[in-house]
Amino acid sequence: MNTNIKYFVIGHTSNGKINLIESNLKFIEHVILLNVESNKITTQILQKVMNKLPSNISIEVLCSTNKREYIDGIIIRQLSLAIITKNVNTNNLRRTKILNLNIKNDNQENINKYIKKETLLKEEAYTYLKNAFDIHQHLEKIFISEMDFSRADQVRNNLEKKLFANVKNKNKESVIYKRFFGTNTSEGIVNQIDNLISSLQTKILLKGRAGTGKSYLMKRIMEKGIELGLDIEVYLCSLDPKSIDMIIVRELGFCILDSTYPHEYDDIKEDDLLIDMYEIAVKEGTEEKYIDKVNEYKSVYKSEITKGINRLKETKSINQNKELLWEKKLEEKEIDLYFKELIEEIEKLKI
Repeated sequence: MNTNIKYFVIGHTSNGKINLIESNLKFIEHVILLNVESNKITTQILQKVMNKLPSNISIEVLCSTNKREYIDGIIIRQLSLAIITKNVNTNNLRRTKILNLNIKNDNQENINKYIKKETLLKEEAYTYLKNAFDIHQHLEKIFISEMDFSRADQVRNNLEKKLFANVKNKNKESVIYKRFFGTNTSEGIVNQIDNLISSLQTKILLKGRAGTGKSYLMKRIMEKGIELGLDIEVYLCSLDPKSIDMIIVRELGFCILDSTYPHEYDDIKEDDLLIDMYEIAVKEGTEEKYIDKVNEYKSVYKSEITKGINRLKETKSINQNKELLWEKKLEEKEIDLYFKELIEEIEKLKI
């Protein structure tokens, strides 16, 4: 049975563009780079590869921040193979093979202009996201000042007992995969939470205000998992990539998710566990006590987030115009030939 999962390795954050591809290529022996400018063409080729693979092969699909339909790459751990696009490539990345689609584009000057305009819009977006993060820190300070940390520690202790009961130490080094389950894109805030966690037996959903210890709790649970030698998927916050929004331990069938705006998880089942850190660990009446400041910070925060996302949305039409310039240069038969070359390279690997 096919068990594909989807996530982002690119995040548009308050720290700028973050690329986590290297974390996800651990122990992958073969990395093929599709050296093609067009997102649409690389997506068509990757879809052809996915369609050709047997249904019992699990695929990790790298989502694109440029358009929902686009793919930035695929990772097939059973074959120790990754096929990635230029969007996620880095200078430090070890590659087995680079495949070039050698089509000269007479519109390169216009393409370069589009790229420059897109870069400027993204830089503006990062500035607004940084402003939003700074405001978010002010919110955090309010609730941290009223926290009962002993109660938060008790929540963590209870969770550790529940999640790791009877789990034997693997006596090996944990593998930590850093990813984003969603991020700010040219089509707004997009996430793949449902795809990532729908098959898990245990879902722990954290509620609470900014600064009420949700990310800290997940870090401590992750540390316990590392002590036991478990492999862990760590999904970073796309506003603050130093913070954690979700962890998954597939071997034990559980996730812990920060289920607050803008990534609330509403498909709650009877067996899911809801933990409200504000109710448990923050002094009663705190929100009311600081209501004016809280409302002021929330208003400015959402305003700055909206401005940042609007800048990213402006890049959508630029990308579409770039794609049109490539579309006019390529025919289906050329894409098929490129796909054939890619399949031949995969077959050469004898995997």
